[in-house]
Amino acid sequence: MHSKDVNKCQSWVWREVNCEVELLFPARGVREIHGAKFRLIRLSEGGASVRVGGMRTIPDFFYLRFNNDEGTSGCHIVGRSIDTIHCEFFREKTRSEVDRIIAEGEFISVLGSLSGDNGDQTQQEDLPFDVLQLFDKLY
Repeated sequence: MHSKDVNKCQSWVWREVNCEVELLFPARGVREIHGAKFRLIRLSEGGASVRVGGMRTIPDFFYLRFNNDEGTSGCHIVGRSIDTIHCEFFREKTRSEVDRIIAEGEFISVLGSLSGDNGDQTQQEDLPFDVLQLFDKLY
């Protein structure tokens, strides 16, 4: 890695996140696309960290889909740990894109709490207030 790249990485603001993300990667050449949902734990303008558990078959190049968006972000792995992959985006994101991804992820998590889909232990009486706050962040 060149020193220029190290400085670039240090300029990214890493943020703790806890939302779902989908990894998409080709299989059998490009005839099939496999996808799996995992937990996004860190995000910056330049990359992400995704908790993948014990899954060791994730290729070095893949696409990330945030919050069920239509579009995807191309990525390549820059590091692996026991249960986490660390990747860099092919195209750096703007700060506003990162803010939107985080806000939408929180919004979806709160909605999942309301419907009981994610097993969150948040008290039910606080959820409507949380939804309104997140809605204000998004719009």
